[in-house]
Amino acid sequence: MKSTKIIIMASIISALCFGSYQIANADAGLSLNITRLIVNSDGTVLFSTDVQPSNTCSYYGIFYTFNSNSLPGGKQMLSAILTAKVSNQKMDIWYNNATYPGTNDTNGCLPGNLASVTGVSIN
Repeated sequence: MKSTKIIIMASIISALCFGSYQIANADAGLSLNITRLIVNSDGTVLFSTDVQPSNTCSYYGIFYTFNSNSLPGGKQMLSAILTAKVSNQKMDIWYNNATYPGTNDTNGCLPGNLASVTGVSIN
């Protein structure tokens, strides 16, 4: 009886913690080639891919940004992006949506409005 209660409680806790977890305004671009990469002296990384994924904006052809110095795992993501770029490998990119999806540099897309990268993987 006691072990049944423990299992039920563990199931309820798991369902509450993980069952309905969603990242608001998150998206992914799958199997993309890195076409352009800019790394600023403050660690800000801006880059683009061969296809503009949904819920991004285009700042002179750049779709994504993150800070390699302040984002946990940022240096590792930059390393993976550089590896994919020089080896011509495709990447999956997870990101939080741009502030103004569908816009460009002439109508609202600025560096601070780009899709914010949260994770990458090399295919």
